[in-house]
Amino acid sequence: MSIFLKHKSTVRFAGCALLLLLLSGRMHAQINLSVKVLLQGAVSGTSMTTALNSLGVIPLTQPYKNAPFNYSGTESVAGIPAGVTDWVLVELRDKTTPSTVIATRAAFVKSDGTVVDLDGTSPVSFANATPDDYYIAIRHRNHLGIRTAAAQALSGTATLYDFTSGQAQAYQNPSITTNTAMKDMGNGLFAMWGGDGTSNGVVRYTGPGNDEFFLVTTTLGGVSTNVLNNVYHNADFNLNGKVCYTSPGCDEFFLSTTVLAGVSTAAVNQHL
Repeated sequence: MSIFLKHKSTVRFAGCALLLLLLSGRMHAQINLSVKVLLQGAVSGTSMTTALNSLGVIPLTQPYKNAPFNYSGTESVAGIPAGVTDWVLVELRDKTTPSTVIATRAAFVKSDGTVVDLDGTSPVSFANATPDDYYIAIRHRNHLGIRTAAAQALSGTATLYDFTSGQAQAYQNPSITTNTAMKDMGNGLFAMWGGDGTSNGVVRYTGPGNDEFFLVTTTLGGVSTNVLNNVYHNADFNLNGKVCYTSPGCDEFFLSTTVLAGVSTAAVNQHL
C-alpha cells in the first residue's frame, strides 16, 4: 500500500510540475517581430530621410492616440534614437478574420526601413502574445496602411518580413481597382503610399475629405503662400518638417504630382 501511495504522490507531483511549466510558458509567451517598410514621402534613393529626427520634432510619446487610430498605448522614450524616420503602428491581426486586431504596438521605422522597438535596434516585442499565425499590418499617420498578403507564423524568434521587396508582399484588395497596395518606386523597392493627411484611408485632391483642402485650408488657413517650419504635422506629406504649398519641393506638388501623377480627379485607396 505504501508503494502505491508513493507512486501516486509522484504522479501528482509530476502533473503539477507539468502544469506549472505550461502556465509559466503561457505567462512568458511573447512575439518578436522584424519588419521592413518604406514611407513614400520620406524615400530618397534606396532609403529614407531622417529630417524630422534632425529637427528634433518627432514626439517622445507615440502619436496615435487620436482618431482614426485611437491607440491607448503608453510607449514613450527619453530621446528619439539615431536613424529614426518616424513612429509607426504595428498590428497583429487575426489569421482568419484580418479585420480583427489582436495586438498593437507603436514602434519606430528607421531610414533603412527596419521597424524597431523603442531602443532603436531590437525587433518589436509583443509581450504576452501567443505564438501563432497572424497577419501583420503597418499603419502611419499620413501614409496608407498595408498588411501581409498572408498570415505569418510568428514566435519569440524574429524572422524578417520585407514589404519593400515586392508588390506581392502586401495584401491586394480585389475590390480596389484604382491602385495597388503599395507605390512602385521604380528601383525594385515598394513603399506605403503617402499624402493621406486626413488619415482617412484615401489620398485625393478633390472631393469630400480631400487632402489638398486639408493642406491649404485646414492647415495653412487658406493662404497658399503661408509656410510652417520645423513642425511635426500630417500635412507634411514629404516628412521634411515643413508644410508649404507654392514653393519648389512643397507638399502640394508631392500630393498632386508624386502621388496622384498630375491627375486631380484620381484617388489612391488603402488596401487594409
